[in-house]
Amino acid sequence: MQYQAITEMEVVEEAFEELRTNFARSATAFADRAVGFQGGAHRCSVFWNSEFRIWGVFEKSIVEGRYWICFGQESPAKAQNLTITVEINPPKRGINRKCAGVFVRDTAGKTCIAHSGRIGGGRKGIGKKAFRDFASNHLWTDVTWPDGKQSSHLIIGEIGAKSVAESLGGFVNLVANFKKKAVSGDVIRPREGLRPRLGRPKRGATMTFSGLLTRILEKNPDGLTPQRIREIIKDDYANFYGTDSHKRNVEKGHYKNLDHALLAHIYSTASNSKRIKTDKTQKPVVLIPVAGDAVTNGAVGQPSRVGRAKKTRKPRKTIQLQNMPAPKPRLIREYLTKWEQLKNYQLQESSLKLLFHSLCPHNQSTEHVLLKVSTLNDFYSTHIFDTYAVAKHIVGLDVDQRLAKGDHSLVNDIAAVPMGESVKNFYSFASKFCSHHKPDIYPIYDSYVEIMLVNYKNKDNFDRFAKDDLKYYEHFVKIIEAFREFYGLTDFSLRDIDRFLWLAGKEWFPKNY
Repeated sequence: MQYQAITEMEVVEEAFEELRTNFARSATAFADRAVGFQGGAHRCSVFWNSEFRIWGVFEKSIVEGRYWICFGQESPAKAQNLTITVEINPPKRGINRKCAGVFVRDTAGKTCIAHSGRIGGGRKGIGKKAFRDFASNHLWTDVTWPDGKQSSHLIIGEIGAKSVAESLGGFVNLVANFKKKAVSGDVIRPREGLRPRLGRPKRGATMTFSGLLTRILEKNPDGLTPQRIREIIKDDYANFYGTDSHKRNVEKGHYKNLDHALLAHIYSTASNSKRIKTDKTQKPVVLIPVAGDAVTNGAVGQPSRVGRAKKTRKPRKTIQLQNMPAPKPRLIREYLTKWEQLKNYQLQESSLKLLFHSLCPHNQSTEHVLLKVSTLNDFYSTHIFDTYAVAKHIVGLDVDQRLAKGDHSLVNDIAAVPMGESVKNFYSFASKFCSHHKPDIYPIYDSYVEIMLVNYKNKDNFDRFAKDDLKYYEHFVKIIEAFREFYGLTDFSLRDIDRFLWLAGKEWFPKNY
């Protein structure tokens, strides 16, 4: 995503008014509060957002040549004198890179507010370089000015979005946390704890994101909302916030901002963890730790397995890594022949081909998309409980044009479905939806394909990737292509490779249900 600085006076003023109006819409106004700064104070009205615990001031004439936009965290309902945590003062017109704030426009035409990292405070340890080091794992990006020069800024959020108060709240909290640690001499440089590509822990580290959630919840046995967990992670586990994975998904538009990306990560991890249960009787939902002998892997209100006699099943044998045969062309053809002999799957695929290519080839009608989503969900057991929400989401993504271009990023866009206050990730379903439109361009991701690719990588080192890379579809396709190239399988289509991996994985690494 590229950003251009907005310097035209009328356009900057419109952006200022939109930001003030949008922030004030979800806030309570308090008149005649003294807002303090170095060298004095100014009495003015402030807007208090009780949900994200920040106040904001939006003034036109206090600072010459700049708009005065500042934020703090004390409640103006309890205090007459307020202390500024951070100022975001954009220039009213022209090029002024000395200002900490700037309005920018992205390539999609959306206007955002950004900050250069210039943090004031008049205390030792507080400054631009220290803050940028502290927040180095956030979304810093180059902003291009009309003179062609660039400057690096942290993109805070889109000014017209409903989530702008949340985005500003996250930024204010980040600055407050930085100042607190800087004053105490306890600033931790996230560069030292940053995780490598795609958010994997550093080599030798034992903490996974799932383990982090479990640790946080074990300290709070009564449970926490995902929103509260997000703030704890931002405050105390900064290396898990703003990972490369989060940044990339924000840049691609999968999520609104880094806070949104982290929240989605929390929801998806909790839903897949056997150590965390979700209490859906509360709004917002509450995540609760599950004791080791009471794991249910379900939501509150579902039947518990505690106290029930477990059926003993004989574990199915899995193939040993060293015994995995090399995927030579002869082996691929053998498994493709096996596939052709699976009559139930053949009929299922024929039915889906009829639906996707003849009866409902396009994705502009909710009725047509809903029919395809429901059929895939039934045939593949993709566990979508609200097929209408998924269909409506797909219709809004301009799917047909992107499918025609073979846009692989479409899969992650389809997968991230907003549902209430959370974002559900139907990644395997999304790959299936695209694959049934363009089977030779969109191979299907599922757990069997994943385990096959990971084991062949461990055995033969055909490519260097992290397991998490497989959950980002553009990387997934490149990994399949690397697999095909490494083993000399270029005569086979991606769909052929996909079918081999799925069928062999199902046979070699069966699940013990």
